[in-house]
Amino acid sequence: MLMTIYKEPWNWIERALYSLKKQTYQDIELILVIDNPQSELIAKVKDYVDKNFDVSKVIINKKNKGLVKSLNIAFNYANGSYIARMDSDDICYENRFSNEMEFIKKNNLDFVATAIDLIDTDGEKIKKISLGKDLIGKQVKKLEKRTNQFWHPTWLLKREVMKNLGGYRAVPSAEDYDFVARALLKKYKLGILNKALVRKRINQNSISELDTYRQTLIAQSIAKGLKNGNEIDLNYLPNVTERDKKKYLEIKTAFVNRHNIKCSALVNLIMKLVGTSQGRIFLKSILLQKMGARL
Repeated sequence: MLMTIYKEPWNWIERALYSLKKQTYQDIELILVIDNPQSELIAKVKDYVDKNFDVSKVIINKKNKGLVKSLNIAFNYANGSYIARMDSDDICYENRFSNEMEFIKKNNLDFVATAIDLIDTDGEKIKKISLGKDLIGKQVKKLEKRTNQFWHPTWLLKREVMKNLGGYRAVPSAEDYDFVARALLKKYKLGILNKALVRKRINQNSISELDTYRQTLIAQSIAKGLKNGNEIDLNYLPNVTERDKKKYLEIKTAFVNRHNIKCSALVNLIMKLVGTSQGRIFLKSILLQKMGARL
């Protein structure tokens, strides 16, 4: 299990670790990287891990390295035949690994993800995100050519997949989609289990939420590359301004709240959706998600 900690509060971290401790499948090696050497929680985290996990390693970065480098560091310490992922603000259901191991072996897969329950910062369920059925092999590739539905905190994959791909690449806020696309291009067999086994916390202050415009642009580039049989070139990632990010986030927020706004504000939203580059990019992402859900 690869996990990183940055600035998450202790109650989130403790709940995440407790959910690992309570797994029905107990053969777990926890590799945890603390990517914040100034964190006041270092001693508390190390003490909790030492007391509750028989096989574990806590690594403290000497300086902040970011998610991608921290995950690659964690992988270098891992010894298991399978590699799993989870974020330190999410929560696993007790049967997560039992179900994932059964699914990956039964269907002779290399790499699996699952449906997910979204929760808010207080841990209350928002909704379940599911495709309505299990997807295997070509079905997953067809979906991923449109939009990424391979939820990062639910991953379980054979060690050889991560080793042969060379770990994660530095793709801002889309390192997971890039990894999935490269796995598909390498002909690995992927599957999505239609069962919510992780509760993913939606944190509006997370890096991916704040960088959602660039994330969307890169995701669409990854999807296009996958259709054409190519991985994206890291030398040509899109550059966006803070103004672009802000405009996109405003449009996204207004769209989410569209049922509760006045008529004049709704007209203004429609004009932004069709009349700005940020709006058109957002509409395209929504369309691709809807197409994926109907697979």
